[in-house]
Amino acid sequence: MMPKMDGFELCSRIKNDIQTSHIPILLLTAKVSETDQIQGLDYGADVYVAKPFSSDFLKAQVKSLLLNRKRIRDNFMQEPLVALSTVANTNIDKIFLDKMSRIIEENIAEPYLTVDFLAQELCMGRSNFFAKVKGVSGVTPNDFIRIIRLKKAAGLLSSEDITIRETCFRVGFTSPSYFTKCFQTQFGITPSDFLKKVRQ
Repeated sequence: MMPKMDGFELCSRIKNDIQTSHIPILLLTAKVSETDQIQGLDYGADVYVAKPFSSDFLKAQVKSLLLNRKRIRDNFMQEPLVALSTVANTNIDKIFLDKMSRIIEENIAEPYLTVDFLAQELCMGRSNFFAKVKGVSGVTPNDFIRIIRLKKAAGLLSSEDITIRETCFRVGFTSPSYFTKCFQTQFGITPSDFLKKVRQ
């Protein structure tokens, strides 16, 4: 037994704190009833492992958990129209990502859209903000801003009668050639080929 609080309460505190809600939790416990397992998952545990267990089983659970998170993140990063909410593991993370995405989109063409600006708007210290964005998305805040700009561009190209050049400037890029390079690097397709694909 843990001192002062049990594993369920600790799990709940971690998952309900904006600084730590993205951290995966694996509960190792002697509580084996179905009710306990459901309660543990309700408190936010990602995996529930009852004792006794083998080390191979534990390693497989950890590997599977981390691999699944990586697949979700990779899909978000590589697919132009996959929604940001797919990378959120908790409701708190979803609220955080939605708020950050909204701030980015409202200021998307502005030169002052920086990591410091975002951290200030979200009332977070720079280091805590950096750790949170990296923990939730797997990328740095600067990379995250660029990805949101590129995804906004993909959304504009797929839904509006707009040129690639116009799109480039509307999402905060100052060079169409650099925009094209970033778009292709991120999504594996040029903006012009993407435009042809979505307008077929």
